[in-house]
Amino acid sequence: MGKPPSDYVEILRQEFVPFLLRSNDPEQFPELLARLAHCLGADGAVLWRVEDDRILPQATFGVLRADWAAAHSSESAGASAWQNGASVLVEANRGAYRAEVTNERLAQVAGIPIRGPRSSVGSIELAWKQDGGAPVPIRQIFPELEDTFKQVLPALLGYETSRQSSIKAITRLMMLYDVGKVFHSTLELTELGPLILARVQHIVDAEAAAVWLLDSVQKNLYCAAAAGPRDRAMDSMRIWASDEGLGTTASQGEPVLLHDIEDAAWTSRWGSPIRSMLVIPLSSEGRFLGAFEAVRKQNPAPFTEEDLRVLVDVAKQAAVALRNAQRYQAERRVKELHALMEISKEITATLDLDRVLTATVNRITTVIPADRCSVSVLRKGKWEISAVSGEMTVDHQKPGMPELRAMHEWLAGLGGDLNVAQTEEGIAAEHDDVREKFSVYFEKTGYRALSELQLKDEEGAVGVLVLESKDPLALQASHNDLARIFANQVTSAIRNAMLYEQVPLIGVLQPLVEKKAKFAALPAIRQRAVIGAGAVVLLFLIFFPWWSKPAGDARVLPERVQPVSAEVEGVVRNVLVREGDRVTSGQLIAELAADEPRVALEQAQAQHDILSRRVLQLEAQGELGAARLERARWQQAAAELDLRRMQVLQTQIRSPISGVVVTPHVEERVGQNLHRGDVFCQVVNLAHAWAEIAVPEAEVGHIKPGEEAWLKLNTYPNRKFVGHVIQMAPQAREQQEERFFDVIVDVPNPDQLLRAGMMGRGKVLAERTSVGWLILRTPARWIWLKVWKWLP
Repeated sequence: MGKPPSDYVEILRQEFVPFLLRSNDPEQFPELLARLAHCLGADGAVLWRVEDDRILPQATFGVLRADWAAAHSSESAGASAWQNGASVLVEANRGAYRAEVTNERLAQVAGIPIRGPRSSVGSIELAWKQDGGAPVPIRQIFPELEDTFKQVLPALLGYETSRQSSIKAITRLMMLYDVGKVFHSTLELTELGPLILARVQHIVDAEAAAVWLLDSVQKNLYCAAAAGPRDRAMDSMRIWASDEGLGTTASQGEPVLLHDIEDAAWTSRWGSPIRSMLVIPLSSEGRFLGAFEAVRKQNPAPFTEEDLRVLVDVAKQAAVALRNAQRYQAERRVKELHALMEISKEITATLDLDRVLTATVNRITTVIPADRCSVSVLRKGKWEISAVSGEMTVDHQKPGMPELRAMHEWLAGLGGDLNVAQTEEGIAAEHDDVREKFSVYFEKTGYRALSELQLKDEEGAVGVLVLESKDPLALQASHNDLARIFANQVTSAIRNAMLYEQVPLIGVLQPLVEKKAKFAALPAIRQRAVIGAGAVVLLFLIFFPWWSKPAGDARVLPERVQPVSAEVEGVVRNVLVREGDRVTSGQLIAELAADEPRVALEQAQAQHDILSRRVLQLEAQGELGAARLERARWQQAAAELDLRRMQVLQTQIRSPISGVVVTPHVEERVGQNLHRGDVFCQVVNLAHAWAEIAVPEAEVGHIKPGEEAWLKLNTYPNRKFVGHVIQMAPQAREQQEERFFDVIVDVPNPDQLLRAGMMGRGKVLAERTSVGWLILRTPARWIWLKVWKWLP
């Protein structure tokens, strides 16, 4: 036979009650359950706490696990005891207590309420396994347990509930702060919609959601972002204020919580059934901006009033961010239209077709964020790329130009505008051939977005304008209207310039006719001799190649000297290099005395550790206000500790580059006091030298970075130094009434023969072309400049 009830009562009074009366911390709940179960011979226990009219597992012991308690709270004996306000004893091995649920075969389960001053504030549930012995006579000691529990547990549970409420309030404030930072991180409406959508889904654990914004022109709602079933169909959906469901609800301006929705006005978008839905209007400064909705379809738990209150606060942050984004978009639109007007004036102010096309491709990129703009013109039935942004002339042999020319020809055949972008989801296009073509094109060129505009008027097509970007999100839909306005202006300017080119120039061909008549009057043998000699000269001039070598005076530039400075004030304790030593980038070359920084570091570390332990002690004692103040001081001490660590590291002086130490007697600086910023020594990189070649203005246009250059110096007349062009001076300089551009050449200097100030002569291998072009290039340029002055 088992023990009589009086024995269990005596055990409770001797072993459990003293521990219960000494308990003053919710952290002792697990130990309290363990002691109670030991006194009553129970194999499992759960302490239930009431919060927001719900019962939650606060602590568990033994066979009644925390995951089981959370999943079966409504079916538990503890919930029944709390709701009825009286102890209950239920049979095991059925309902939530089946062996396949608890993984144990239970004999009996008891629930004892924890009564507060007004009502039950929780309960304790106990369970015994089937072990073949007599069951514990728990029913006879219910009164004793109820009286025992109400002595201390109501106050502890009340404190825990208050603490959880404070934590929840702080968490909510931090969540709203984080939401505000995210929403205000962008002023782009296209980016803001998905940000709001993602936060709404995460905060309330919604299976689907959508953000609807007000179209100020059409006065209806359009979907800015959606996630869930049928989200693709929502991209083109419009909702009016008179539409049943979202339209009428949002227009009323009040948040709504709906459950078990069957109305087609809601289910037509999301599909039925809808378990629960939240609709929150968005408004700022009395102005309606839109709404967002969150949906749960399969989740058995509906949204709560708390979810509604949280989303209302989120909506306030979202509305402010949306209003700021709208203002920014309006201001940017005004600036873009003003810039477009200035560009239009420039391209319509001339009838020179080349100037029109050059201005077109270079100026549009200042308004629309494109990495490359190109335009092709229809000439004699063929499409020809006539201008590319960033290039003075179009080099059709340049890498990438064949692909661009083929793309222009293909786009011209479409007959309409086209926008394509390659995102992580792939290329969005209606036809497979378009997706396939742009997949290959983007792979070859490295671009990820393309916008094409047809240049045509009532007389027909005149050209194709193509904008490209390496950012797939750069060429957005918001730029389409602006680009189309610009394309219309360009079309008109190109048409006028092409008509002007067709005006005949009377008298230009007359001298050629006279020369032809004189040649015809010569004897036949002289005609053949002249033709043969001319053919030989012409073939030589055309086919014999030669290097174009722009030349000029050259001088070696001063060596690149890199000063090495002290980052903190201190006395030099140790010098590790001497004059002439080679050092590498980051190599330690000297050390400053670090006694004071190290003492400060140790003090900061000690203060940091003291405050850290103080914060943990206050939080453990439940003094949350004092803990927050101490945590602020601890964070300040952590920042001070990082600063002291950096100061200790800065006592080590390291070389910023690889090179040779050129400061004499640097080892004698031991014991000197250096202030912050004082130069300790200088390091020179002698592996390479720079030379400057003065190239005449007429020849500099043929020189490009990377081309080979030769140097002959007065000091070494029999040796040729070979280098490569790295840059050209952006501005000319005048010398003896002539203009020169300085071309900088990087010359390897492994023997360190090149010294600053050496003079000589330099040549740049600019291009390899025919002899005829090299001979005629200068007079042809002079003639063209003279003729160009006469042109209108």
